[in-house]
Amino acid sequence: MMETKSKQLDFLLNFKKNNSLEFKKGIMSGEISVARPLKDLLLEFQNKCLFATLEISRVEGNNLLEDVENDETIDLSIELDRGRGTVIAQNLDDLLTTSGNKYGREIPDLVVLIDENWRSWDESSYNKSVSAYIEAIKFFKFLRNDVSDHSDIRKCHFFGTKEKVSLTLGFSANAIELHADEIIKSIASLSSIMNEELYKEDKVRQLKLVLIDLLKNKEEKTRADSLLINIADLTRRFIHNYELFISGFSFENEKEELVKKNREYTHALNNVINSIHTRVIGIPLGTVLPALMIKSENFLMSELNIIIFMSSVFIMLVISFSLRSQWVLLQKIRAEYTVKWARMKSDIPNLMGELQEEFNHLESCFKLNRNLIISFWLALYLFFLVPVSVFFDIYFGDMGYISVIIKSVFAICVSFLSLVSK
Repeated sequence: MMETKSKQLDFLLNFKKNNSLEFKKGIMSGEISVARPLKDLLLEFQNKCLFATLEISRVEGNNLLEDVENDETIDLSIELDRGRGTVIAQNLDDLLTTSGNKYGREIPDLVVLIDENWRSWDESSYNKSVSAYIEAIKFFKFLRNDVSDHSDIRKCHFFGTKEKVSLTLGFSANAIELHADEIIKSIASLSSIMNEELYKEDKVRQLKLVLIDLLKNKEEKTRADSLLINIADLTRRFIHNYELFISGFSFENEKEELVKKNREYTHALNNVINSIHTRVIGIPLGTVLPALMIKSENFLMSELNIIIFMSSVFIMLVISFSLRSQWVLLQKIRAEYTVKWARMKSDIPNLMGELQEEFNHLESCFKLNRNLIISFWLALYLFFLVPVSVFFDIYFGDMGYISVIIKSVFAICVSFLSLVSK
């Protein structure tokens, strides 16, 4: 059926062109000379065409096409019933104003625009205005079916938190032709977001709120045109609000995860300290006590000096390796939250101010516990210098220079600790 109608439309266009007929308000008219082949074509068209009515006017005789003589000149009028979905229009404005603005709400089944040279069944004939018109129709259909709270064939109504906006469906050709590029690009951007499955209901609500805010101060009869004229602004505001909405979800999720990670981190740090409590207490016991035992003049103790000293070395190594493992764990946790922070800072920079406090808390917590481990480590080696100095003093005589070395190492360690603590 569509193919037949498209052929009939092609016939009418060629007939109009070849006979220089005038076209106005859906009527082709003019004076023609009817040869026999043309008469047969017109009779066939008259019998089969469902969207046009053919009338003739003769100087003499009745006004029936069948009675027209060969090569007789007649006045021909072909009136198109453009409300049936098959349309020939002079231009986009003619199309939008015909049939009670019907084609401002829906696209005809078959349509020809003479000035634009557009045939709807020929994709190569599409231009920007035509493409913008088609996208606009689809967009208004989407608003009516999926976004509005209530709609009928001519209007759709949007209910906001305080306002109600009614939108009369139908727009002017001027709004399309002057803003074709913006309409095509903006609707494509909106469609791309709205077609995603994620947060469908929330996206509809965001679009409706932006739409209401954009149109609430406009006169109802101009709202459709205003919407198309300001479609780029509508799209920009919607995308901005939607990104804030998405960022809000991401932000809360990330913040909750970060806070949770912070609790896990704090718990891990507590475990770090708890796991080395006994070893830290063992620092003075494993260093000073052996030093006192080595220095003792008790014969039995003096025979065991080397064993006592090696025990002190063993205790120092165990505690040292324990602190080292906790240090590695501490650095690993910091690497995890630093990577997370860097990603969040890149993804949602506008909201990172609210997370700065969480990050600062993590950093201060890390530095505190890092310095604790460093302090324990330095304390371990400083205390270990005590049995070392006593042992070397007993077995190697006057070790005054050892005392100097010990004092120098002590000064260096204290300086290093104060530097790390800053």
